[in-house]
Amino acid sequence: MAGSTHRLTLGSGMVLLLLLLLLLPGHRSQTSNYYCQRSMCPTGDAHVGCYAELPFGKSCQGQKPQLVPMTPERKAMILQQHNRQRQRLALGTLPGYGPAYHMPQLYWDDELQYLAEVNARSCVYAHDHCRNTYSFPRAGQNIAIIRHFGLNLTKESVYTYIIDHWYNEYPLATTFVDQYPVNYVGPEFAHFTQIVNDRAVRMGCGMVSWETYNGYVWTNDYLVCNYGYSNVIGDRSYTKGPVAAGCTTGRSVVYPGLCL
Repeated sequence: MAGSTHRLTLGSGMVLLLLLLLLLPGHRSQTSNYYCQRSMCPTGDAHVGCYAELPFGKSCQGQKPQLVPMTPERKAMILQQHNRQRQRLALGTLPGYGPAYHMPQLYWDDELQYLAEVNARSCVYAHDHCRNTYSFPRAGQNIAIIRHFGLNLTKESVYTYIIDHWYNEYPLATTFVDQYPVNYVGPEFAHFTQIVNDRAVRMGCGMVSWETYNGYVWTNDYLVCNYGYSNVIGDRSYTKGPVAAGCTTGRSVVYPGLCL
């Protein structure tokens, strides 16, 4: 085992069983096509994880793509930024918004991160049609891309800017948090309503960088964040009421306006 001085010894019968499992027809496909099950996307849309092009998609060829590692420090930064944003609304200190009756603290989810990275690895800036999981059958998504050249930007500064930009759509959403509109045409606000959706309790993000050339070498930083619950037409983003009065398992110590 890598990184360990211990040796793992298997009896010949167990080795034979493992070999048979690896050689059985369909064993590999059942694992790799887990997301191809129709039950994952009831609307009939293709799941982003079904036959995903890994490590990178065709559009990445020749573009020097690199997956930005989501280190524990980066995960903590992204969660902190989101939870501070949710807390501002939950406490009723965001102009134009009432306090939240039950706004949960967000936590990281590795599967949502994996599916976000699958999207980002395509090097194509577009929402995928479905990123549901068994735990989160109505998963939502925010995406953004920043293209720059001649700037020594850290990845931390890029995703911090993007997430703030999403949240700063809030002046446009005051009339939509009680009921998400149908056939809306106008300025973008849905990134904000996704961030403050009170039925989302988990999230995970992925980021890929690649290069394009147009007289200059441009860096493309593509961020995808998946959430445990999506914007739903006709539905509310959060329930207004006394701050955290609906918390059934206690309030966060770090973010007193949020529920545990």
